[in-house]
Amino acid sequence: MPKQRRGRHPGRRAHRKSRNGCSECKNRHIKCDETRPECRNCVISELVCPYLAIPSTPNGPVAASTLTSVVGNHLLAVPRETQDGTRHSGPTFTATHMAFLHYAVTNMSDFMALQVRGQPVIDAALENACKAPYLLDQVLALSALHLSTQDVAQASSFRRQATELQTRALGLFNEAKDHISEDTYVPTFLFASLLGLYVLHETLH
Repeated sequence: MPKQRRGRHPGRRAHRKSRNGCSECKNRHIKCDETRPECRNCVISELVCPYLAIPSTPNGPVAASTLTSVVGNHLLAVPRETQDGTRHSGPTFTATHMAFLHYAVTNMSDFMALQVRGQPVIDAALENACKAPYLLDQVLALSALHLSTQDVAQASSFRRQATELQTRALGLFNEAKDHISEDTYVPTFLFASLLGLYVLHETLH
């Protein structure tokens, strides 16, 4: 008796992987539909889509695929030093936070109305990320807050993330304020200055 050949399922198609999908979908190993400003998977799962951190502006937007390829699909945890000299895991930074940092680097002079580049503030935040992580969080919070004024469609998402970063920055500062030393005078002063700008914006708006 001849063997019968098994027919293929006519409706089945091969899965095509997306090279430009958001990092959340890549981390979860699912196909991203690349919908902007938020992909469908992130919306359904109520996650913050990394695409939200890439503002579309006529001055030359940064491609989401370029950003996520730079930061990879990893989370960055900044180690914090304790009084006895040991270190433990500090605040975690995501690809979205890296996008906020990039925005701050390229636009801080504008949204802080500086006559010079804001790079020294960024440098101080990065150099003191271990001993004064609250400064970096405050820079990111201010960046997210300014982004919320530039894109109406994503304003609520940016404001929510700005509030989260602001709350985390205040919590970290409250933990460290009793141990301020000469090493942290500069980041503490910068933190207070940026906090003042944040509060001023919230008061006026």
